[in-house]
Amino acid sequence: MLFGAARLVAGMGAARVRRISRNARAQGIAIAFLALFAVVALVFFLTTATVALAGWLGLLEALAVMSGVALLACLGTILVIRAQDKRRQRQKAMEAMQDRRLMETAAISLLPQLRGAGLLGLGVLAVGAFLLSRRDAERPEDD
Repeated sequence: MLFGAARLVAGMGAARVRRISRNARAQGIAIAFLALFAVVALVFFLTTATVALAGWLGLLEALAVMSGVALLACLGTILVIRAQDKRRQRQKAMEAMQDRRLMETAAISLLPQLRGAGLLGLGVLAVGAFLLSRRDAERPEDD
């Protein structure tokens, strides 16, 4: 009875890890190709723009304009990264809430089986409740 529930929880965790791993690998490859082609395009664009501006404004002024454009691009990138971090934090909070609800539902569904198990069932229930209450407090912030 308890081993079946443990197998179910372990299977759900393994499936989640496989899904996350597969998605991360595919996204990493796509981002690497995107970065490569973006750098090539950016080099050609910046070279063309600098040569055009140098003919119109002069070399020093053209380089100053291009450095200003690069600074604006950096600021835009920082804003995008911050927005992604906020979205990731919201997603993480949502997943933690869903995980907690799932564990609570699983614990509630095991109560009738644990009632007949006596002190062992009570011990398992107490350890599960303790781990469930401590899990969110000890989560690492590396995502």
